[in-house]
Amino acid sequence: MGHPLVRLDGVSKAYGKIVAVHPLTLDIFRGDFVAVLGPSGCGKTTLLNMLAGFVLPDSGRIEIDGRDVSHVGPDRRPTNMVFQGYALFPHMTVRQNIAYGLRIRNYPKQEIDERVGEMVDLVHLGGLERRAVTEISGGQQQRVALARALIMRPDVLLLDEPLAALDLKLRNSMQQELRRIHQSIGGTFVFVTHDQNEAMGLANRIAVMRDGLLVQEGSPEEIYSTPRTQFVSNFIGEANVLPGRRTSGVVVLDAGTAFPSKGSDGTVATVVRPEAMSLTKLDGAPIEDGKVVMQGTVRDAVFLGSRMKYVVEVPGNAITVYTPPSGRSDRFAMDNKVDVVWNMVDQRVLDTE
Repeated sequence: MGHPLVRLDGVSKAYGKIVAVHPLTLDIFRGDFVAVLGPSGCGKTTLLNMLAGFVLPDSGRIEIDGRDVSHVGPDRRPTNMVFQGYALFPHMTVRQNIAYGLRIRNYPKQEIDERVGEMVDLVHLGGLERRAVTEISGGQQQRVALARALIMRPDVLLLDEPLAALDLKLRNSMQQELRRIHQSIGGTFVFVTHDQNEAMGLANRIAVMRDGLLVQEGSPEEIYSTPRTQFVSNFIGEANVLPGRRTSGVVVLDAGTAFPSKGSDGTVATVVRPEAMSLTKLDGAPIEDGKVVMQGTVRDAVFLGSRMKYVVEVPGNAITVYTPPSGRSDRFAMDNKVDVVWNMVDQRVLDTE
């Protein structure tokens, strides 16, 4: 992959006794679309502000394109930020907002006109250039904010929950726009979000944070399929977490099911995604190699169009199972006894946090 465009090496930040970001190391490569994902208060916005230069780190080093910018102000970094509230100038037109950065740096008028035209085309705002930003929709305002940041041609575009203020339909539309813009310019984007679906739908890499710590980083597929902790498994998508104990290479779940598992003795949690499970009635038939079977009782069945959602009660727990849609005659009814089956390769056995 070559050298990273951005390198965070042992970067940390505290406010008095409160540690916002524990020492953290992360590489971001040219062309990446990285989502910094986590719940409110986990330190993700502080991390973004350190990248932008609005907050200086207490320790560690921030490099952009090989240059140490750890204590360089935002005006001298090759970055630009799109804020959650857009921060547009309400007394200016769409064109004036987009051109603002170039104008205050005294770019020639011809170059300003050319680059504003490029940005207007890129974000699909043709015909709105002379409108006041107070006269356009929220989605259009978001595009103005993107264009104003991108016109400066930053090495890294930083986005602080840029879609949070939009309704669901508009948010989905703007996700498509962000993907298109990123692909069009081949830029490097880093955005903060608490929305797992947004992160999965936009990013090629996700950095999951919790309590100021970077707990896992990888592709959306890696984060979803191989979570390293119970927190990640629950925060990214839905997961069934089945408590148990491992002794001498065998896990025995609290629900009574046992299977082989390498690792140290102690309490564990087995994580299985709902769509990796299936329901059947074995009626005493032998269990296939590599499969795990747990007996339970159907407590709820909901038709969701593209799938069926079952809630199955097992000893000491209730689990969710998603199955393909089927005719009513093939559905499991309430209070039916069923066997819940999944492949061992689709589970993760984690030491209890």
